[in-house]
Amino acid sequence: MLAKAWGTSLGSPPEMCLSVVMLGLPVGLGSSSDSDGLKLRTHLRDGSGVEVPIYYRAPKDGEINALTGYARISHQVYNVVDEYYRFRDAVNKLVNDGVTYLCRSLMSKS
Repeated sequence: MLAKAWGTSLGSPPEMCLSVVMLGLPVGLGSSSDSDGLKLRTHLRDGSGVEVPIYYRAPKDGEINALTGYARISHQVYNVVDEYYRFRDAVNKLVNDGVTYLCRSLMSKS
């Protein structure tokens, strides 16, 4: 549901995804460092009540518009579907608000 909403993909084939998966974040967020991932994680926690680890993957040579930001989400008995919708909506809001450079954009809103 999240990958479809953001036009991204999983970090591994679906058959390898059991209760934990790496999920590509929208390219439009412009993640360009581990610091951006930490700032996004803090922003999601403080602004939307979403706790999710965020990781940065540097683009390989020649990659254009590569997925560089990934969230590690888990599906456990203590998670409820509304949490995934809240995560989706929080990320969509950032994209719709034109946040394109996480580090600078989120720092200026603090």
